[in-house]
Amino acid sequence: MTTEGTRTRATDAELLTEGPEADAQRAALEALVRGRVLVASNAQDGGYEVAHEALLTSWSTLQDWLHRDAANQAVRERVAHAAASWERMGRAGELLWGRRQLAETRALDLAVLPARDAAFLAAAGRAVRRRRLLGAGLISALVVGAVIVGAQIHARARQELESIVEAQVAAAHDAQGSARASAQQRDVARKRALDLFDSGRWSEGESAWTEVEAMRVREEQQYRTASEHLDSILLLDPRRAGLRAWASDLALERLLRAERDHRRDLAVEMASRLNTFGDHRDRDERRADPILQLAVSPATTRVWLERSNARDAPVEVMPPVVTLPPASVVLVFQAPGHVTARLPLLVARGETLSLRVALPALDTAPPGMLYVPAGPFLFGGDDLSEASRQLLNTVPLHEVSTGAYYIGEHEVTFGEWIAYLDELPPDERRRRTPRSIAVPSSTTLTSSVELTEIGPRRWRLSLKPTTQTYTAETGQPLRYARRTRRAEQDWTRFPVSAVSFDDANAFAAWLDRTGRVPGARLCDEYEWERAARGADARMFPSGARLAPDDANIDVTYGREPLAFGPDEVGAHPGSRSPIGADDMAGNVWELMRSVHTAGIPAVRGGSWYQGELSAQSQNREDGEVSQRSVTLGLRLCATPR
Repeated sequence: MTTEGTRTRATDAELLTEGPEADAQRAALEALVRGRVLVASNAQDGGYEVAHEALLTSWSTLQDWLHRDAANQAVRERVAHAAASWERMGRAGELLWGRRQLAETRALDLAVLPARDAAFLAAAGRAVRRRRLLGAGLISALVVGAVIVGAQIHARARQELESIVEAQVAAAHDAQGSARASAQQRDVARKRALDLFDSGRWSEGESAWTEVEAMRVREEQQYRTASEHLDSILLLDPRRAGLRAWASDLALERLLRAERDHRRDLAVEMASRLNTFGDHRDRDERRADPILQLAVSPATTRVWLERSNARDAPVEVMPPVVTLPPASVVLVFQAPGHVTARLPLLVARGETLSLRVALPALDTAPPGMLYVPAGPFLFGGDDLSEASRQLLNTVPLHEVSTGAYYIGEHEVTFGEWIAYLDELPPDERRRRTPRSIAVPSSTTLTSSVELTEIGPRRWRLSLKPTTQTYTAETGQPLRYARRTRRAEQDWTRFPVSAVSFDDANAFAAWLDRTGRVPGARLCDEYEWERAARGADARMFPSGARLAPDDANIDVTYGREPLAFGPDEVGAHPGSRSPIGADDMAGNVWELMRSVHTAGIPAVRGGSWYQGELSAQSQNREDGEVSQRSVTLGLRLCATPR
């Protein structure tokens, strides 16, 4: 029957197989015919079919057989049709089934299939196996060929890579060599320019420095080019022998020059690159701590290293050899019966610095003055722009040294100046009395101050900071109209103002002559800036920032016109310098000896009427010998004796 459940005719060849079971199959077929289950029609060609359609639907046993074998029957029919076509076409190979069709015949019992169908499936299986072997051989051949071709391509690629890398290596060597040559030329030109500045030939120094800056730009570009070539090599061939050590050496070379030039941004970049290359031991060796060879006297002197965090206790260090961190530090020297001294230092990695510190005896120290040991510091402005330096009237930042000196802890006060005036003859007293009178203008009256003698050792101060005049006599406080803090103060502790450069020199000479302050004199700009900034070129005495109440400047009292005016010295500890001097920013400008032009004054530190730009420690103004101003005072230095 068919897969659709209808009768069909089958021949002897389709129903009977060859072999040992052929006779049993023939006997079973004849029994079905005798029992009238099958009808043998056209017996000549052995055709058989089910006797009646009713058998297909009513004979339960036959139904069970048919249901269990329905799927296999469909496969057998397809095999039979395919085998018949294959036989008819002369057993053509292209008519044989493939691997997927043969997979459907796995459930068939090949032993009971007709010989033609079995032969068809056997031939198809052999063909599939041949194709599989042929395919495996072809794949193997392709793999071997690919390996050979890949090896050839890899060899050519490696050769090309080596050529590119070698070109980058040569370019890096050339760029580094050019940078080193430029660095040597710049160092010579830099020293010459700085010597011109230090000898007071600032105009010539600026011309020379323009050339130095052009050299610096060229040198930096050459170093950067060398670094870029090294970075390319690291990307192309990161395992190349010695490459990371070379990159580390180059980064260190650039770092040391950036630190010498005080290029903080470039130094940070190079420090980061240095951290990227080399192992920890290598980096530690390159970051050797500075060594300070320190000779101190008296022998009982104890030396303390202040922590960067002021809340941390200082650490005692032991001369003569002191190991320091590569940074800005402050050493404190103490000995019984001697002055205490603070020494700010800026020490570089691997540096060895030799210093001698001899503490003066207390009974030789001028009262109210701080001792500063001899040593180096940074002077000038670190901005690369000439326009910025001209705005601040300074020179390029570089190291300068001073000898040991004393400097006033505070600005000279009205009370101290009055003590001087009281000792002078009447004519000179009148000549040296502070006085700066307001001059009418088309818009307003300028500020003024006047000290008037009203009796023996009795004085009256008239102070007009802006539009209102404040008056107070000896023993009376001065009261500001619009202040919420420091409204009432002792005016004799205000910094003296409205004195000239000549007055200041005369005052210092009197102090020295009378023995009140032996060696008293006006500071020079090197001494003042070192005392104000320490050694590390900070912007303000207290650091990089100046809060409104850290110093007496224009914003301290909110720019209220009736709140402007001087404060008692020491009222703003936020402007205390690394050596311990107060008010080195704001309150009043301070007269000193110029390092720009001999014989004329310079003024530094800003005042209560100017902003924080004027209060920057690097900022300076050239003064005038006869100048008197309500915002202009002084601070004294003294030479140790």
